Amino acid sequence: MTKITVINKSNHISIVQSINHYIKWINRNNRLNQSIKIIIHDAPISSYGYLSDCQVDFDNRHIYYSLYNIEEYLVAKKSNNIIVNGLEYALSEILYDLNYHIAQFYILEYEQFTHNELIQEFIDQVYYVNYHEN
Repeated sequence: MTKITVINKSNHISIVQSINHYIKWINRNNRLNQSIKIIIHDAPISSYGYLSDCQVDFDNRHIYYSLYNIEEYLVAKKSNNIIVNGLEYALSEILYDLNYHIAQFYILEYEQFTHNELIQEFIDQVYYVNYHEN
């Protein structure tokens, strides 16, 4: 069965367990033609000289997610008069990122184009928006 797999290389066990439960739900309700691996770790990811929390390897179908400095998200937040505990807030940020990248793999499969075409379309749209705003 083709599915999304979570590989834990992090010390943040409760966060990874919650992510794993979510991914199991996705696997029960969605079909993929090829597997995706999500590798969760504690080391920082450097992207173009900036620290990042997520990096995608489209060729190997891997999503690397760093929980480095996650402590800044493990604080309670108030949103729309609802107080959200630190773990829920951190998970909402992490799942938002992961959903975006998982969706990219679904788009590539079902629209039948390459990740290079997806990236070029994104660059074209950013250029179009920036060019027409000025």
